[in-house]
Amino acid sequence: MREEAFYNRTEDPEYALSISPHIYRKMVDEVNDSYSVPMGLYFCCHGGDGAHSGNAHDDNVDITVAYILVFFFFVVMMFLGWVLPTPTGML
Repeated sequence: MREEAFYNRTEDPEYALSISPHIYRKMVDEVNDSYSVPMGLYFCCHGGDGAHSGNAHDDNVDITVAYILVFFFFVVMMFLGWVLPTPTGML
C-alpha cells in the first residue's frame, strides 16, 4: 500500500499483487511458443482458445503439415517398394 494511505484517509490505497516468477515465466513461454512454432503446430493439440466452437479465429494448423505428412508417406512407400524384393512365386 502507498505510505500516504496510512496517514491520510483521502488518499486511495494502491495494492501490489505479487505472483510466483515461475508462473509468469511459464505464461510468457507459452505466448512465445504460440508465435514461434512453425506452421501453426502449437495449436494442433491445444484446442483453441476455449471459445464456443473450440477454435479461435486463427488457431488452425497450416495445410503445409498435411502436405509434408502425405509427401513423407509416399516417399517411404516408394523406398520400401524399391528396397524390398518383389515376390516371384505369386504370379
